[in-house]
Amino acid sequence: MSETNARRKPGGQPGNLNRAKSALPALKRLEVGKPLPAYLERVAALADLEAGELISDKGGEAYMSGAEKLMVANWKSARMAELLIWHYLLRTEAAVQVNKQNNVWDLQPGIARLSVFLAEQRRCLVTLGMERRSRPAEDLQTYLAREYGPEED
Repeated sequence: MSETNARRKPGGQPGNLNRAKSALPALKRLEVGKPLPAYLERVAALADLEAGELISDKGGEAYMSGAEKLMVANWKSARMAELLIWHYLLRTEAAVQVNKQNNVWDLQPGIARLSVFLAEQRRCLVTLGMERRSRPAEDLQTYLAREYGPEED
């Protein structure tokens, strides 16, 4: 046994959440610790901005129920995951690979997972009552009168 292993305490070390008896020391280090990398800061800032816009669309936090606030938080998490996947795919430039022998497109795991987060975002928006709605259609007579003027006899 090497000297460094002899000094280790049994169980998981404070920075390792896999076998730690308590996650509190690691969480306290994160609370005081290093700032996020720049791309994660941008993702968090963009998701915060968009979540703020969703809240303002609902009339502000004061007019939202607890369930609606949780839906916005779920939407924000799914949005951040989507942005991280796009960041990874753009950075690696390997979103799609084409197998030249049989012309089969192979989507990378990020693209396959992306649909899950997009579906979650849509579900949250529908639950909040912000789904896409079609404009009410006007009848033909109203349209013709608006476009070409009143009908003359």
